[in-house]
Amino acid sequence: MKKTLTIVVAVMLAGVSFAQRIDTTEPAYFKATVNVYGGLYLPASGFYIGGTKVTATAANLNSGVAGSTATSVSNAELRIYGSNIVTVADGATVLGGTLLVTGTTTCYGTATLSNLTAKAVTTVTESTTTRVCTSADYGKLILIVTNAAVAITLPANGAPAGSWIAFAIASRSAILPSTDDCVPTISAATTDTLIGPNDIDLKSVTWGTGHRIGAQAKFWSDGFFWHVQNLGGTTMTYTD
Repeated sequence: MKKTLTIVVAVMLAGVSFAQRIDTTEPAYFKATVNVYGGLYLPASGFYIGGTKVTATAANLNSGVAGSTATSVSNAELRIYGSNIVTVADGATVLGGTLLVTGTTTCYGTATLSNLTAKAVTTVTESTTTRVCTSADYGKLILIVTNAAVAITLPANGAPAGSWIAFAIASRSAILPSTDDCVPTISAATTDTLIGPNDIDLKSVTWGTGHRIGAQAKFWSDGFFWHVQNLGGTTMTYTD
């Protein structure tokens, strides 16, 4: 007994949309791209792509879309209109909507971004006189608001390459600071291993009197040791 293949499609030809329901017991061939916007109903006997029968279930196909690679969709085009995403095998991925990335994204080609909204840097304040930083501080801007000497220790050496922590002397209230009584000293966890300008064995860095208001610095890891980069217009003091 022949089974009926029912396809409900909207085909775009020369800029004009045609909606049509096709009921057929014979093979249906399309010589141009067909975009399925409505329902696609297939017989239990399955369907074929390029002469190969597709045996995956609907659940397999749904789960497979997320993990599709150029190999699994070779020489094909995958369109997901619900999320405005078009993936062309061995080509480009076009994002027409919002893309939420919660993990690591690797780009092997050229990425062109427009209307990009970057997540704000996580900012925390430090009001005590001692802070020992950990991996939880990677990617943070730490605002130092203590009106005294502050001893800050960086995380252990060997942080993943590219990890960074930034520090800045900030106001303690809505009143602008009029003195430079905040005296931070930032040290490596292992003495004589902090890398600065033309120096590979620094103990610590700080800012002297008259160079603290507006002072800021960034510390980044090369995968082995921490490097210091003075970002403010104030003069940093390096201690060997």
